[in-house]
Formats: sequence, C-alpha cells, structure tokens
Amino acid sequence: MSELRIRRKTRRGRSVWAVLVVAVALLAGACTSTRTPAPLGTVTFAPQPTQAVSPPGTPAGAQLRWLIAAVAHLPLSDAQVRAHFDPSFLAEVGQAGLNEALQEAISPRLLSIQVSDLSTVVASLSTYNGNSRAQVMLTVDSRGLISWLRISPAVIGPVPATWAGVDTVLHSVAPQVHLLVAKVGGGSCQPLHSIDPGTAAPLGSAVKLYVLDALGNAVAAGKVSWDQPLTVTAQFSSSTRPSGRPPGSRAGPSRAC
Repeated sequence: MSELRIRRKTRRGRSVWAVLVVAVALLAGACTSTRTPAPLGTVTFAPQPTQAVSPPGTPAGAQLRWLIAAVAHLPLSDAQVRAHFDPSFLAEVGQAGLNEALQEAISPRLLSIQVSDLSTVVASLSTYNGNSRAQVMLTVDSRGLISWLRISPAVIGPVPATWAGVDTVLHSVAPQVHLLVAKVGGGSCQPLHSIDPGTAAPLGSAVKLYVLDALGNAVAAGKVSWDQPLTVTAQFSSSTRPSGRPPGSRAGPSRAC
C-alpha cells in the first residue's frame, strides 16, 4: 500500500493539494446501525507539542531521520532512492513523483512523534521555516526500506473540543460527509457519534481494512503467511485502475493491503 500526495496545477499555475479524505472503518457488526447515537459528553483533544524532538531509535525512526535531512538536498539521486525505498513502492510512485511530492516539505523540523513502533512512525513537522505544518506517515519493510510514505498538510489553529465542532470542520471541507465514531471493546462496538450513518457511501481506500481482516484470518488459520507471495488472478485484478496490479503479478500479503 503506497500513498503520496501529488501536486496539481491550478489555472493560475499555483500548486495545490488534492484533498485527502481519510475514512476510519470499524469492522464490527454492531457498528452498522443506522440510528444516530446521542453524543456522549464532550470530547477533548490533547494539543500538539511544539518543542523539537528526535526521531525514535527504530528502523522507521532511522528512515525518518534520513528523510528530514535529505529533503534539504533535493532532488534525491537514483542511488539514494534505491538505498532507502522498497522497490515495489518505487515501481508505483516513481523517482520523479517522489521528488515532486517532497518539494512540499521544504525546511522541515520535527515537532512531535505521534505514533511509533519498529516499522511505523507518524510525526508532525513544521515546514517552510515554520510557516506551515505537515504530518508524515512512514512504514518500513523487513529490510528497513521505506515501503509506505504519506506527507499531508496538518491543521494549524484551534482543535474542536466538541462533536459539534468536529461536525462543523468536516462540513467545511466537503459537500457530503459521513462519519462514525465508536468504542470497540469486550467484543462489542458502541457508536458514540455519527454524521448521516444511514446513507451508503463509497468505501475508497477503507476497503483495505476488509482485505487486511480477511488476510489476518487466513494467517491465523495457517492458510498463508505474512511473507508468502500471492499471485493476483484476473478475477481479483484492479488493472483497470492506474494503481492496480495486472493479472499474474505477485505481492506479499502485507503489501496486498
């Protein structure tokens, strides 16, 4: 799974970001109710720290440290790209597309680490000498090479402290908005807040969660392993899409997600 934010030009030639909508799907039958649940109190969000920090001492953190330093010397050379990025990722994104996307992270400074484990890191950066902020999500493979990278603008300003505030922000960025927030635990899924939950909407990239669930069950049942190559058959190919894999290509279960 590879994602990069790619610039496009307006009629006036200015670079703008295509809006990325991140959908969080909860794979639990109890969350399919069309009833709009009543808000359960006020939700508060912890403020983002502003003091610069160091990348974590993990394989993912090491690549984040390299990436922050490398952005100061763009474009990345072919040798740099091949030394730090997974070949499958490069096949989908391309060296030119990678360098173009990284142009939007000029003068980065690490502000905070939001998520960190051995293979994944999510970080908040200031860019353009502190004039804007970005979020970087980076994942590495078993060899420590970057297999997924996403750079997206981070919101600067007041963070909504109530569900009503969240609803207002969401409605300001899209004409049609669907949202479900739920508490999952103890084998149950309890809806906490929603927007228009009874209207069907395209899943988009959230369909990968269902693929991941099916693969996880298959791994747990001993039918496949996480590092076992799988052949894409014509029945399940999405080769009609630009990012689709053609029939006969092979991918490990972890990349098939």
